[in-house]
Amino acid sequence: MPTSRRQFAKSLAAAGAAVPLAAADLLAQTDSKPLAKALTEVVKSQYTLADDESERVAATLQELATAVDRLRQFPLVNSDEPDVTFSALTKRW
Repeated sequence: MPTSRRQFAKSLAAAGAAVPLAAADLLAQTDSKPLAKALTEVVKSQYTLADDESERVAATLQELATAVDRLRQFPLVNSDEPDVTFSALTKRW
């Protein structure tokens, strides 16, 4: 039996929803240093950069990789919630 347009659209929506989850899982399991190098190569392939610009991109991504490693070392349990504090602006003009 051929696939209907509705079934096809549902399968595309399900696949689209699964891609960010798979990417997040891949990023969580990947070592950050090779990931930074791979991202640097992606940027170099997508954009035409001068040598100093590509060096700055590589340095920035390496710094971010170090920050990611520090965040991964922080122990969290499933019941930990984000520390979000909302405060409305009280200053009136």
